[in-house]
Amino acid sequence: LRGCLELGVEFLSGLSVVDLSVPDNDDEMDEDTKKLWSLNPDARRVSILLSDGCRVHADLIIGADGIHSLIRSKMLSILGRPPKEPESCGYAYFRACLKTDRLPNPASYHEVAFESWGRGCRFGYVPLKKPETFWFIAVPITRAATSEDDESIEGGLAPVRGSRKCNDTIKHWLLSLIKTWKAPIDLEAMVEASDGSSILRTDIQKVSATTNFPWAVPDGRIILLGDSAHATSPNLAQGAGLAIEDAAELASLLAAACQCKDWSKALQFAAAEYQRKRKPRAATVQSLADTVARIGQLSGPAALARDCFMRFMTSAFPRLQQKIFELVTAWSLGGHPFRNTLHWELPSITGAAALHESNCLMARAMGKNLFSQLPAQMRRFRASPTGGSGLGEISVRRGFWCLGGLLG
Repeated sequence: LRGCLELGVEFLSGLSVVDLSVPDNDDEMDEDTKKLWSLNPDARRVSILLSDGCRVHADLIIGADGIHSLIRSKMLSILGRPPKEPESCGYAYFRACLKTDRLPNPASYHEVAFESWGRGCRFGYVPLKKPETFWFIAVPITRAATSEDDESIEGGLAPVRGSRKCNDTIKHWLLSLIKTWKAPIDLEAMVEASDGSSILRTDIQKVSATTNFPWAVPDGRIILLGDSAHATSPNLAQGAGLAIEDAAELASLLAAACQCKDWSKALQFAAAEYQRKRKPRAATVQSLADTVARIGQLSGPAALARDCFMRFMTSAFPRLQQKIFELVTAWSLGGHPFRNTLHWELPSITGAAALHESNCLMARAMGKNLFSQLPAQMRRFRASPTGGSGLGEISVRRGFWCLGGLLG
């Protein structure tokens, strides 16, 4: 933000986009229109109408307005395509942040992040900056809503819109779902120590089939970025990372386009190349994130088969668990799952030939000073072009009947 301000970028807050318009291409205009355009340069540019009535003209609009993107809807309408609405993933996240100084032996809560799989549900936990921690429970949506605000938990969950604050009744219901679960920390103590009103419920959605619709208009004057193009479930914690990667790729392509004499053709090429490079990457992460939920939230005989298989693999091939973790991690971060190569490579915005620690994407996003304060193993992991060597463990901790933990 500081860097943008130093470059003279203008920020407008408290406003929303109402509409956008795109002028016709030169070859689609009559001579009178071309004469009018020569008198008014802004008429040749894309524009957005803001909620305060102001219209802003620009050479390029980047739609980074989230999963319910208005820019995406307007752009697809301009292209004569049907709207791309978010679709439900079929489960809800109940999540909260908690300070561990409210718990016995608080230091133990900052030693490991993990995810536990049960029958239809998952519990995830991530330590943040001490003393903060984050936990979530994924619960399937199993029935239709009886009203617009149907938040009842009787007979299962019904879908709701937006994020909702919970209460102690829902907290105790969540506790009942994980009562017999075992994990590296005390799950019940975590949930019990959280205030009911601090727990938020969000029904998970995604923008599916991200490779099957355009992320830009053909001339490149409107381009989608981040969740507006490829919102994914949060199971790999890759949503913000993908948006930062999009920005790095697009910035690199636009920087190259600015060096060309024919800006229009260069912008068309940049938009096409951006989609060619980023669509497969987003589709990979979305597929892996969906797979985590699909396997982790199995129920009935399928859950039993999963648990038996993973219990056998853990005991028979103990070294295989770390290899699986490393392969999936490398794949989700842009590496090839079976070769030490990349299927998406970070563009070198700075012009450096080699990707080294101080020049990795996270260092650019955080700033080198903050990045240098991270633990050494995290800096090495984040700077590795193929995902590094992650330390992970897959183990069965709930006995014969259920998978107890996916640790990483």
